[in-house]
Amino acid sequence: MPGSDVAQTDNLTQMPNRAAICTDLQQIIDRNTGASGDRFAVLFLSCDRFRQINDTLGHAVGDLVLSSIATRLRAALRPYDCYGEANESFSARINGDEFVVVVDHLQRAGDVHGIAERLLELLSKPYTVGKHLIHCGVSMGIAQRPEAVGNADALIQKASIAMAEAKRTGGARYVVFEATARVADSLGMSTVAEGIETEAQAAVIQQLGCQRGQGYLFSKPLDAADIPAWLTHAASIPA
Repeated sequence: MPGSDVAQTDNLTQMPNRAAICTDLQQIIDRNTGASGDRFAVLFLSCDRFRQINDTLGHAVGDLVLSSIATRLRAALRPYDCYGEANESFSARINGDEFVVVVDHLQRAGDVHGIAERLLELLSKPYTVGKHLIHCGVSMGIAQRPEAVGNADALIQKASIAMAEAKRTGGARYVVFEATARVADSLGMSTVAEGIETEAQAAVIQQLGCQRGQGYLFSKPLDAADIPAWLTHAASIPA
């Protein structure tokens, strides 16, 4: 395998990695900048119980689950959508239990919903790993062409934000990213972004016009030894 292929391949699943899918996605974004461009979508997937699987059954079992997810994705992403019409789909493992699917040449705006539902159903089926029958559904976020402002990383980040909302609302579902901050502003309302974990997520939220947020990035968990001092300080603050 050429060195460039190795650099763009995930060692565990033999899928494309983040660098590879960002390159392909950027080409799609650049090709579809005009009003007449094709419809496309990014689907960001994260396992709902993967940390629990790793903690209870071990990392070796977790790795086999990830490989099984990759196998199902490869089999599911045939070059036809749920209506039997041609499109182009490809997937990658980008980090830990996170996968990205890119669907290009969508025939209709609503086609991505059928694809998302099919993937959720497929990936919710149990995995047989040795003597274990493992249930590991996924949460999914979707970002579509109208949100493709900037580069591939920014669009993937938007899909990631939608995925975090899917997890927050119970998991095993998908959420479509919408620039709700813009809608709220037009109605004279304000929005608060929840669950912000990284500087990159905060930057995307600010680009969308939302200046208020909360989450791990701003309020990290305290060490157990620091809790008594924090409680003492909190109790001294006038109501």
